[in-house]
Amino acid sequence: REDPILTHVINMVMRDGKKARARRYIADACLEIRKQTNNDPLEIIKVAIDKTAPLVGLISRKKGSKVIQIPKPLNERQRNHKAIKWILDASDKKPGKKFSIRLANEFLAVINGQSLALQKKEQLHKLALMNRQNLPVK
Repeated sequence: REDPILTHVINMVMRDGKKARARRYIADACLEIRKQTNNDPLEIIKVAIDKTAPLVGLISRKKGSKVIQIPKPLNERQRNHKAIKWILDASDKKPGKKFSIRLANEFLAVINGQSLALQKKEQLHKLALMNRQNLPVK
């Protein structure tokens, strides 16, 4: 059986229904991670996703003539989805020809704290803190 987080990553990497190709990319990335760190790549991927996952998201609502941002807590799947999306976007911006190597390097960059995905998380959390006055009072 496959791990649900790994399945989620594979499904997000998949394009045009080519799941076997996405699995191969992830397998190659796991081999690259193992080669560089000599650790379990699945654990590294899980830790990287946990480190990147935001706690809150922002939803836009119209209040009068203004559009305001309201912070909203995310569930586990939403958090993982955002984290994987940010990691994939950051790996696309890295230089290099092979996607699997870029993806492996991005997972390792998250672990080392040097990723664009972590900057996106910090930026989102700052926006949520700035907009917490928009929370509805009960």
